[in-house]
Amino acid sequence: MNERAIRARLARLPNFRRLTDAEADLLLDDKSLVVNEPVRWGVSRWADVNPTELRMSVRVFNAFGENLSMRGRISIAIPERSHWALGWGDKRAGEFPVDLRRLDLRDDHQNPDGARWRGTTHKHRWSSQDGNRWAYTPTDIPHESIGEGSVCDDDYRAIFESFAAECHVELGPEFRWHDPELLRPTQTDLWEVP
Repeated sequence: MNERAIRARLARLPNFRRLTDAEADLLLDDKSLVVNEPVRWGVSRWADVNPTELRMSVRVFNAFGENLSMRGRISIAIPERSHWALGWGDKRAGEFPVDLRRLDLRDDHQNPDGARWRGTTHKHRWSSQDGNRWAYTPTDIPHESIGEGSVCDDDYRAIFESFAAECHVELGPEFRWHDPELLRPTQTDLWEVP
């Protein structure tokens, strides 16, 4: 079962707690949000024996004791595209998870009014009525420095830290950045044995 089907099934369950717009506003206005643990990347998807996607997730401590996390996702095939989110909720705690804020670097999106992003950076702010269907172009993320097909690990750190700052998330003393290891397959020259 794919992620979309799982979310649809969860949406029909009456016992899951759902975030309200008022609660989301309180969380986004909370000035005590802190990431206080190391960022570690891991392979989250494979095609046969080759890794295809890397993900990271760190807890965000807050005054309300809510389940918040900051997450990142990078496709190994297209590393200049990445996705970042400040998420709320945990299915294991009986909550219907949502991305309160989401940053999509160099990706596609279309708003309900027809506005489009084609391979361009955009942000989403969640609402209970529209979810993340509406996006806008950010001005505070260092995304133009990465050229098509070339990515420097420090760029991911700068993007993460800029996104955290925009979400009012402080980086605590235990925060440590660990660069994602982009496990690209290396091309080898095949030759015949004489």
